[in-house]
Amino acid sequence: MNATFLSLAAYYAVFYGFLGCWMPYFGLIFKGDGFSDAQIALLAGVVPAARAALTGSWGRLADRLADPIHQSIFAGVASLLCFVPLLWLRGFEAVFACFALFAVFHVGSLPAVEVRALAPAASGRPLAYGKVRLFGSLGFVACVILLGQLGEAWLRTGLIPVCLVLLLLGLPPLLALRSGNRAPPTARPSVVGFITRRPRVLAFLLAGTCMQASHAAYYAYYSLYVRELGYSDAVVGLLWALGVLAEIWLFIRVDRWLRRVGLFRALLLSFGAASLRWACLAGLEHAVWLCALQLLHALSFGAFHVASVKAARRIFPETLQVSGQSAYQAAGFGLGAILGQLINTVWVGSLGYRGMFLVCSVLAAVGLLVVMPVRKILQQSVPSLAE
Repeated sequence: MNATFLSLAAYYAVFYGFLGCWMPYFGLIFKGDGFSDAQIALLAGVVPAARAALTGSWGRLADRLADPIHQSIFAGVASLLCFVPLLWLRGFEAVFACFALFAVFHVGSLPAVEVRALAPAASGRPLAYGKVRLFGSLGFVACVILLGQLGEAWLRTGLIPVCLVLLLLGLPPLLALRSGNRAPPTARPSVVGFITRRPRVLAFLLAGTCMQASHAAYYAYYSLYVRELGYSDAVVGLLWALGVLAEIWLFIRVDRWLRRVGLFRALLLSFGAASLRWACLAGLEHAVWLCALQLLHALSFGAFHVASVKAARRIFPETLQVSGQSAYQAAGFGLGAILGQLINTVWVGSLGYRGMFLVCSVLAAVGLLVVMPVRKILQQSVPSLAE
């Protein structure tokens, strides 16, 4: 393992470790402060909204720099400073404003790191992205498990300090990733123009929106659904762990697998697996089937994500690499997450959990159709801005 691999692995571990601390437990501490469910839902929507609205701007800024990692460092420092006031803020309006400001900078830190992880190393060969990215999954699940053992009373006082430590630990790997090898671009390309002039690129991004929207009901209601089927909380936890283990196994094997099947086939398999997963989840109740369906998380999330970041690397020209990763993040984890939350809010009351999973199956199937035109651009070389 070289220094770049270790720095990337450390960054992914703490970046997703922060999410593993924050996402499952922030509602508990703010519920204890008297926040309503609607207020907590608004806080949950802040990061997806910021990702949809602002990630593209961060990407355009990074592509203008000699070393895009400097923008990640700035975003990392700024997000750390913006998170600090949460130690003492208590009212909803103040917490919301503080967290929204944090989100503005937080969403700008990852895309340039993704580009660095996909770029050729000094040897001329790219790093094994999957084996680097799996440290993010390990960091996420480790933080979920460790904090889950500490109890709600500890979390109410200790969650935000732990999150601050993780945000701080993300800075040394970013500093180690700095490089002065890339000359700043003389032109000022427009990623919006690049996308809008190429319908197949737009189809790639819209397919990502469909995929992430199809996962929204899973993230929101899977635990409740499994409990409704009569299973214990222990079984719920084991099923979630099984999905993460499948994801980790995929990240270990994915680079070699992608060389065999190709990016386009991997995307097709991912959408097909997601549609099958959600449709079967709506109708199959036995524990064996629930376990089998969790294994499909390796394809519906893991394979899709790796194939997508590699596809963005191939689709966008060198001067728009960070903007390309930012566009993928904004379309999927931003717009897709918001769309999924809106669908959940509007329909879960009338359709129930089973109905929502059927809707998710349809969304994944739509994504499968939308992604079909992408085959041609994935078979081409990286385009130039003049095309």
